[in-house]
Amino acid sequence: MIYMDLKAIGKFIKKLREEKGLSQNQLSEIVHVTRQAVSTWEVGRSLPDSSILLELSKLFDVSINELLQGEKNYNNSSKSQKLENVTLSLVDSYNSKIKKLLTVIKISLIITLLLLFILSCSYFFMYYNSIKIYRIYGTSDNFFTNDGLLIKTRKEMYLRLGKIQKEHINKKIKINKIKLYYVTQKGIKKVLYYDEKDNIILIENNNYDEIPYKELKYLTEKNKLYLEITFNDNKKEIVKLKLKKKFSNSFKPYENKRIISKKYITNNNNIRLKNIAKKIEEKGEPENKGYTYVVKEEDSEIKFYYANDVIAILKEKNGITEIWRILIINKNIVYEKINNNEVNHIEIDTKNINKKDNSIYKEAINYLKKYILS
Repeated sequence: MIYMDLKAIGKFIKKLREEKGLSQNQLSEIVHVTRQAVSTWEVGRSLPDSSILLELSKLFDVSINELLQGEKNYNNSSKSQKLENVTLSLVDSYNSKIKKLLTVIKISLIITLLLLFILSCSYFFMYYNSIKIYRIYGTSDNFFTNDGLLIKTRKEMYLRLGKIQKEHINKKIKINKIKLYYVTQKGIKKVLYYDEKDNIILIENNNYDEIPYKELKYLTEKNKLYLEITFNDNKKEIVKLKLKKKFSNSFKPYENKRIISKKYITNNNNIRLKNIAKKIEEKGEPENKGYTYVVKEEDSEIKFYYANDVIAILKEKNGITEIWRILIINKNIVYEKINNNEVNHIEIDTKNINKKDNSIYKEAINYLKKYILS
C-alpha cells in the first residue's frame, strides 16, 4: 500500500501553479475542472484523477511520481518511470473508494432525514388535536351548573359536571334522580349517566356510551347535551348544557394572557346574586335591616352590604369613595365615585356593557368572587 500525503501534494501543486503564474481559475480552465476542485487539491482535501495528473504532469513538466511525492526528484530513474502506470491505477482506485464512501454517507444521511420526517409526520397525525378540554355550564328555571369539565382523548373520556346548584336558595327543592344524555346528529338519545347522585363524574366511559369524536363538534355548535333532573314529587326539569372548548393540543400561537387579573372575572349569566346575598348574611353582621361584611386590604377597606334585594360594595382608599349598587332583580349596577365632593354617577346595563364601563363592572365582580364566594 502506497502512502500519499495529500497536504504535501496540494502544496506542491500550488507551488507549481504559482511558478507558472497561473491563478486557480486559469488552471481549472486548462485541465477542465472547477475552481473549487483546484482549491480542494491545494488544501489537501482531495486528489486529482489519473487523467488530470497526466495533464498536470505535462503542464508543470514533472513526473507523476514527483506530483504524488509532493516534491521534485532529480534522480528520475527508468525504474521510477515504470511505476507511474501502477501509481496512476492506485490513484484511481483511491478516488473511486472515496467517492463510494461519500455516496454511502449521503444516502445514509438522506435515509436518516427521511425516517425522522416520517416519524414526525406519524407523531403529528397520531397526537395532533387528540386532547380536548371543554367547559360545561347551563341553567334552567330552578337549577344551574357552571363548573363542569369534559376531557376527551383518543382512548378515554373524563367528565365532571360538578355540583348542581339551586337557582332559588329559599325554595325547598330535593333532587331525586339525575340523567345526563346527549342527542346525536341522527336524533338518537344517548344516556351517559343515570343515578341519584347529583355530582356527576364519569371516567373511562364507566359502562355508558361515551361521546364519539365526530359528535363533539356537533354538540359544541348545537348544544345537544342535556341534564334531566327529577325533584320533589317526581317533577322533571331539563337543563340545556353548553360545551365551550377551552384547550386542544393543536399548533395555535400561544396567547400570553394576564390570568391573574382575570382570576375572579365571570360573565353576567353566571352571577348568582342570591348566592352572594346568602354568603353576605352568613359572613356578615346584622345592620339596618340588612347585613354588612367588612374586609381590609393593605391600604383600603371594603364593605359588602345586602338588604332589600340590593347588594352594595363600598370601597374607601386615599380619601376616594367608590360605591357599587347591584340590583338583584335585573342585575344592573349603579356606580358612584366620590372625590372631594365631586360625584361621578354611572348606571350600567349588565346585559349590554360597553367598553368604557366594562372595567367598573369587572372590578365589582372580582370583589364579590374574591371575598364573598371564595
